[in-house]
Amino acid sequence: MQKNTRNKIVKICLAAVFSALYFVLEFLSLRLTANIKITFSGLPIMLSSFILGPLWGGISGGLGSFISQMVSYGFSATTVLWILPAILRGVSAGLIYKAFKKQPKILPIGVAAFASSIIVTAANTLAIYVDSKIYGYYTFVYVFGDTLWRFISSLATAAVYTVVSVILMKALKSEIKKLD
Repeated sequence: MQKNTRNKIVKICLAAVFSALYFVLEFLSLRLTANIKITFSGLPIMLSSFILGPLWGGISGGLGSFISQMVSYGFSATTVLWILPAILRGVSAGLIYKAFKKQPKILPIGVAAFASSIIVTAANTLAIYVDSKIYGYYTFVYVFGDTLWRFISSLATAAVYTVVSVILMKALKSEIKKLD
């Protein structure tokens, strides 16, 4: 088998595994309020984007989020809006990691974790807003009342993602080199 074909197969398999991990972690998330939850589902998306690149990170996030949406809510007019934040996390984390890759290892991972968390929180706020407008349950307090807490929560989660990702990336270092 050609090396190029083998690499594509490995990437597809890894993306599927990261998508499945996203689904499991999303299912195990702790919902505090209607709009605030504690979850580590973003971690496999970030690892996918660090190891496989931004495209595969976006694919992993999109596929995992799509499965989660279908199992939890089914298909609706706003399904794509709810999948978009996971795709954005994968793409943005991968691009930022790539841009800072020459820096000490904690810097690209930390910047990617914090920036992608801010992007995801903003995208989720947009999804809540559009969903509430389409389905007629919009109130300013419901959509924006806990936005500050959601951003604070996402930054705290990003700190955990950074620490865990640094540890996992160090452990996976030799395996990552085999993919290049």
